[in-house]
Amino acid sequence: MGLTIHYSGKLRNPSDLQSLIDEATDIAISMQWHYQRLPAVADTPLDGVLISPEGSEPIWLTFHIDHGMLINPILYSYIQETTGEDIPEEAVGGVFTKTQYAGVETHIAIIKFLRYLSEKYFAHFDLYDESNYWESGDEIQCRKVFARYDKIMDMVGDALDSMHIDQDESRDSVIEKLNSCLRRSLG
Repeated sequence: MGLTIHYSGKLRNPSDLQSLIDEATDIAISMQWHYQRLPAVADTPLDGVLISPEGSEPIWLTFHIDHGMLINPILYSYIQETTGEDIPEEAVGGVFTKTQYAGVETHIAIIKFLRYLSEKYFAHFDLYDESNYWESGDEIQCRKVFARYDKIMDMVGDALDSMHIDQDESRDSVIEKLNSCLRRSLG
């Protein structure tokens, strides 16, 4: 749970991947965001960079090197391990980055960063922003959504703090207490 950006896309030209990685890394350095290069390795046709703004989950800029699709390397590895096959291009899902704990300013900076990259490097790029900033550019609305998410998280935290669970209680009893507590807190 927490405010999240969901995105997917395909590079205009897969041969531009190195340029995207270089530019994204330069931007990360200028923003003082941590990054980790994830180069292609044998039997894994993925390449990219992971960028981690303070307080945010990583921004996945990882791509299938053959067709330039943005891809989650964890999902790719899982499918490869369980089926022994490459992910078909049409089955590639998107990636996501939770920004709830990074704050509004970082969230907006990430959206602007992704918009810049999408316009420069992508043939198509889809993004769903739970704050609606991507779609609207409305910073006030973005701040309201963040405040609403913060309030919900605080309410859940308070509800969990107020619960008393006995050591010998059954799993089903704990789940029922949790559901009851959350219903009371969240209405």
